[in-house]
Amino acid sequence: FGEEGSGIENGFDPTEVFPGDGIWVSGYAGYTMPSGWDWRVGAGFADLSAGDTDGAGADIYGVDDAKMFNLDANVGFVYDMGGATVRPFLGLRYLEWEQDQGFHPDVPLGCCFMDSKFSGFGPNIGFDASMPLSDMFSFVGGADVSVLFGEIEFDRGITGGQVPPASGDDNRTAFTAGGYAGLDIS
Repeated sequence: FGEEGSGIENGFDPTEVFPGDGIWVSGYAGYTMPSGWDWRVGAGFADLSAGDTDGAGADIYGVDDAKMFNLDANVGFVYDMGGATVRPFLGLRYLEWEQDQGFHPDVPLGCCFMDSKFSGFGPNIGFDASMPLSDMFSFVGGADVSVLFGEIEFDRGITGGQVPPASGDDNRTAFTAGGYAGLDIS
């Protein structure tokens, strides 16, 4: 979402700055049919802290907070590859991304911030994979991409009547890419 033209509005961002560490929680439920076809629905939430700042003196700039929420629904097919499985899938995703950024110090108070919220919906494609390591452990991983069509709302505090406008909304197309890797214990 940090790229120009995606899920944030960075009207006075002097550099590229990003959120910091945080937590991501997600869950899925679904059903696999005997034929190997399956369906899955799920949701996720991320809460990220302030990231590294950029600049010096009165021009220190950074992301103060970021949050993400997504809903997914997809259909896939599970391929058994001699114990390992691969599940390509195609589905739909709804995603909200909210980000607060600003200058530090914010003097005069309320002058120097940029808050934006993107909401979008669109197709999602990816895969999940699992490879047994022993009777108890499996390596799991996957990746997905999506194209989300939606709207971004933004609100800025800028002194001196500078352009762009202090608040508004705009149609936006955002591209997402994600991945994971882990250890499954069963």
